Amino acid sequence: MTLLDIRALRVSYAVPSGTVHAVDGVDFALAAGECVGVVGESGSGKTQLFLAALGLLDATASASGSVRLGDTELLGAPRSLLETVRGRRIAFVFQDPMTALTPQLTIGQQLSEVLRVHRALGEDAARARSLQLLERVHIGDAVQRLRQYPHELSGGLRQRVTVALALACEPQVLVADEPTTALDVTVQAGVLELLREVKRERRLAIVLITHDFGVAAQLCDRIAVMYAGRIVESAATEELYARPRHPYTRALLRAVPRLDTPVDEPLVNIRGAPPAPGETPTACAFAPRCARADARCVSERPELMGTEQRVACHHPFTEPLATALARRS
Repeated sequence: MTLLDIRALRVSYAVPSGTVHAVDGVDFALAAGECVGVVGESGSGKTQLFLAALGLLDATASASGSVRLGDTELLGAPRSLLETVRGRRIAFVFQDPMTALTPQLTIGQQLSEVLRVHRALGEDAARARSLQLLERVHIGDAVQRLRQYPHELSGGLRQRVTVALALACEPQVLVADEPTTALDVTVQAGVLELLREVKRERRLAIVLITHDFGVAAQLCDRIAVMYAGRIVESAATEELYARPRHPYTRALLRAVPRLDTPVDEPLVNIRGAPPAPGETPTACAFAPRCARADARCVSERPELMGTEQRVACHHPFTEPLATALARRS
């Protein structure tokens, strides 16, 4: 059953030079217990999509479409309604653990505030629950950590605290925005294992926003690839990795360094650059960077088509990625 249902979502920003379209007509669905990865280059609209869903856009932004959490319409909802949803039914792990926490409040104060506001717990009950939450995210010496300020914790511990804050009210949906950015590989593995645990134990629905296909592969059931504000491909994780159909998806996967690549072979890159802010492509936005583009690609916008594996491309690939790599070598 669909838990979070986003339809035809558009996000635009008014800037002195005109209008910037950050999200351009996105459909997205998330079921209970499912983890969906949203992957793409910086500026592709990944974060803006979910900030819009939670009413957290900048004052210069406007959004249209529909965002439904169960039977509740969130887009355009009054602030009073959104404040009962944010943190309680949908929680957000923000991108940077260095700045996501309030620097002048202790960890205990920040956890207790969430519990008092959303769960109406008293001081003693909130403290006890805060200790449980820190232990749940595998933070040792929890009593001492509650008394500390964010700057006294390492980046990995701060990230675990942000996850604890997000889980405090047992939400239905967790949006994790680059939760492993700037963490070393050991700490990254711990954070991913933590998310995997809570997904399994509570059938928590998770959106993982990332630019890292390796991170997405470890956690996600399904992947949605965004480019220039649109989803250009969506499929089950194994299928998308084995047989990426959109040229952009295939180019991203080919750009990932491989252990079996000869050391003297140069890394693969994607030529060109994404559309500039304020530029609104009327055809395929990836066409200027695509070796398969033809006259149709630069005149007609492809729509997202398909059932199990959906792709927005006039000339999608059909062969597995491994076959293409073997032929190249």
